[in-house]
Amino acid sequence: MPAKNAVKQGVDQGARLASAVERVMRPFIRLIVGRVSCGFLVQQVKRIYIEEARASIRKNDPDARVTKSKLAMLTGLDTRTISNFEEFAQPPESARIGDLCAEAAVLDAWNSDAKYRDGNEQPKILPILGKGSSFQTLVSSTIGRNVTCQTVLEKLEQSRNVEIIDQNLVKLVNPFYQAIKESEGVLIEYGSLSTSRLLDTINHNFHSELKDSRRLQQDRLSRRIKKSDVKKLENEIREMTDAQILAIENILIRYEQPENCPDMTTFGIGWFFFSEVQVS
Repeated sequence: MPAKNAVKQGVDQGARLASAVERVMRPFIRLIVGRVSCGFLVQQVKRIYIEEARASIRKNDPDARVTKSKLAMLTGLDTRTISNFEEFAQPPESARIGDLCAEAAVLDAWNSDAKYRDGNEQPKILPILGKGSSFQTLVSSTIGRNVTCQTVLEKLEQSRNVEIIDQNLVKLVNPFYQAIKESEGVLIEYGSLSTSRLLDTINHNFHSELKDSRRLQQDRLSRRIKKSDVKKLENEIREMTDAQILAIENILIRYEQPENCPDMTTFGIGWFFFSEVQVS
């Protein structure tokens, strides 16, 4: 292959992979922006990369030694970062809300740091600005100087975690920051499960050499639907889908076995509407 064609093919493949990453990540980030900090997300991605790289090495060669050099090659991370994650990385179930976003970290420090508590072991009413025990120093010591205390104060006032007194003082009203509402939490949990299942199906199909062993993964769309007709279209398709869901539930029930039956697995199918969102 001529060198020029090889370079073009490499660029094309890189662009395709980069586009695939963005298509998957952008809607996920749109879901969590303002709720989870980029720093926390990056740390989780690194941890998962290391875990999946280790699993990949063991899968391809069960007798192979999993070295930091091999992990570095697969992940693009340096060996020192890998060592730190192996020693200090925390699983997601141990994460606190203060680890996920700046506002919660500020409230956590205010509620727990002796410097910001009074003689009755209650959070102090703090001057907004100034040195010493002020809201300004609380913010800078907790999340650094990249975010102004005024920005954090506005966010916490909107969430009703704090109350401003006489324009110069701020009182902690509720130390528990809610990054998401209860109803939003349910939607995020079920939505992330559905997304995870779809990606598992794509991953399975990607590694299936035989076409007959690939799982069903289809979607249909049209780019020529009038916006005024979308609701009518949704209602018509939902009516049809509801009938399909009921029929498939009956088939699943027919195949279900007692709980103590050996050699069982999970099998399912999902439905969802979608539209292509253009990023401005």
